[in-house]
Amino acid sequence: MSDTGAVTGPLRVQLTRGGLVESEHLVHAVVVGPGGRREAFGDPDRLAFPRSAVKMVQAMPLLLTGAADAFGVSDAELALACASHSAEPAHVDAVESWLDRIGLDASVLECGVPPGHDSPVAHECSGQHAGFLTVARHLDIDPSGYAQPDHLVQQLVTDDLAATFGFSPPPLHTGVDGCGVPAHPMRLESLATGITRFGTPPESWTAERAEAAARLAGAMRAHPFLVAGTGRLCTELMEDTDDVVAKVGAEGVYLATAIGGDWGVAVKVVDGAIRAAELAVLHLVEATGRPSSDRLQERRIIRSTGGEVVGAARVVD
Repeated sequence: MSDTGAVTGPLRVQLTRGGLVESEHLVHAVVVGPGGRREAFGDPDRLAFPRSAVKMVQAMPLLLTGAADAFGVSDAELALACASHSAEPAHVDAVESWLDRIGLDASVLECGVPPGHDSPVAHECSGQHAGFLTVARHLDIDPSGYAQPDHLVQQLVTDDLAATFGFSPPPLHTGVDGCGVPAHPMRLESLATGITRFGTPPESWTAERAEAAARLAGAMRAHPFLVAGTGRLCTELMEDTDDVVAKVGAEGVYLATAIGGDWGVAVKVVDGAIRAAELAVLHLVEATGRPSSDRLQERRIIRSTGGEVVGAARVVD
């Protein structure tokens, strides 16, 4: 890792076939290392909507309000609160069980019904929304409109995002995420710094906030399948490393950190390609010296439907 403030050009993720570069994606990224060292690839000040990559921080009110303990929320459910899940049976069943325990059902979820399904429980963000509803139930407030920016639940979420990533709410531009909750743009350097704080809470944090981050990070690592699903990089990175917590966001965003490792990374692909974001974050995780498993390495290989190796994916910096 380079000295504080080192900046180079954007990373390039190249897909090759037959020895030719078939596709290329530009990637802006910031890496924060021990002692606050920073390395930027591209523009560290680039604004990006982190989307679902910050779900672990959006879940902080679940713990800081006491809602999780009041309703006996399990570590598996904490992982679901941070998840963009694949709607496999284990995901759907767990969210339904959680909602039933807090006295609600799928009809109150405001994340929408994904194409090809008949219930919002199948939405990748349903676990996150179950967490929001748990906070509303604990605070004894009307859950209706819990996804709106003026609802107390989202105000608490915004406060925790601001405390972690260092912006003063409300930010200049606020959007709406795919599941209907507020989306706040942030600088890539702020995202990398904030996710590092999540993995290694600073001394300036209260004991309660540090404990909440540790519980959520621990839950994600204990239940990586619930955070994503079969064949998903978030799941595989957490299963195949000793300390990494990783979370994808839409439109080519990826955040990763190491529990207690004082390290974090934020990635944004210019054209929004998730595959390129996965390869970039894998490259930057490996650059810290963490070993890569065979199945993670397989992501760099392009195969035909019949299994023949026909190309490769690589990161060029």
